[in-house]
Amino acid sequence: MDMQRLRIEDASKSEAFEEQTANGALEEELRELCDEVVDKVKDDGILATPLNFQIYFERALADKSDELKEMALKMLSHGQQVGYDDYIDLERHLRSSFRSIKQIFDIVAVIYRNQSLLFEILDKRMSELESVDNPVISRNIVHDMATEINRLKDITRKQSDQLKILYQQSAKVINAADSSTVFDAQYGIYNKHFILTSLSKEITMLGPSYSASLLILRLADSIAKEIGDVNILQMLQHNIAEILLKASRRSDVISHYENGMFAILLRHSSLENAQAACKRLFSLVKGSSTFIDSKRITLEINIAVVSLRPDSEPESLVASGIAALKELSTQTSAFKVVGG
Repeated sequence: MDMQRLRIEDASKSEAFEEQTANGALEEELRELCDEVVDKVKDDGILATPLNFQIYFERALADKSDELKEMALKMLSHGQQVGYDDYIDLERHLRSSFRSIKQIFDIVAVIYRNQSLLFEILDKRMSELESVDNPVISRNIVHDMATEINRLKDITRKQSDQLKILYQQSAKVINAADSSTVFDAQYGIYNKHFILTSLSKEITMLGPSYSASLLILRLADSIAKEIGDVNILQMLQHNIAEILLKASRRSDVISHYENGMFAILLRHSSLENAQAACKRLFSLVKGSSTFIDSKRITLEINIAVVSLRPDSEPESLVASGIAALKELSTQTSAFKVVGG
């Protein structure tokens, strides 16, 4: 029995090794194919747009093996379906929220009508009481008025309970929709949700021949303390966001993480490339000095450089970057490498 189990384990290990070797060969073939496509586009003098590269790539892939086609198509479609699913979920949340809000409006309209009816009942009965001197008749009027008010009260209480449930449902749906958004309206860049989602996708792509880095940055603490004014700080952070957008590559993901802290995913980037990007950002930010009340403020930032690993989680990567930034709190234009 032990010998049989041993043979099964050896066979499993052998199959896993063969699969890994085959995947490695396919990755190498795919890289060579990509190089050929780039050279072909250059040789033909075609404008180097993403669409043209895709057209040439699909042509070159046509006569390749099914295994290579499957790997290439998987890489090309990486993240696209997830993106569509995100938009579908967002639309579903919004539609559900609109339905709940419409129901809320309907109930509020009924409550308003009932309130108007209540005022009419009170005015009518009070007028009747003023014109009656008989105590028995007065008691009957008061009794009828109490009956009508209690009936309206019961109806209104039920409607209020419905209103509360609909409000809670709408709030839940709106919060879910908000968590599905990808854009930070304040800074005109991606938001926390999008950078975490992008990191999750990027981690699955890591391998011996593919690396990526994450930059966590913010205005240097000494500059922020010197300024103090919240509105001015937000303006300066907005300037930093614009600089990051202008300095970024097309493949980079620029986002506002939270509280004036920015996160940048550098795809196809080694730690050496990331450190070079830090130095470039330091120079660009310093060069965008700002005058506040005739006083020149030289912007400076600090950056944490985080190396992505296949076993890492997006939140833990960001958390390690934030912790590194805290260690730089007394410095300016400094960066710290995490996980290098």
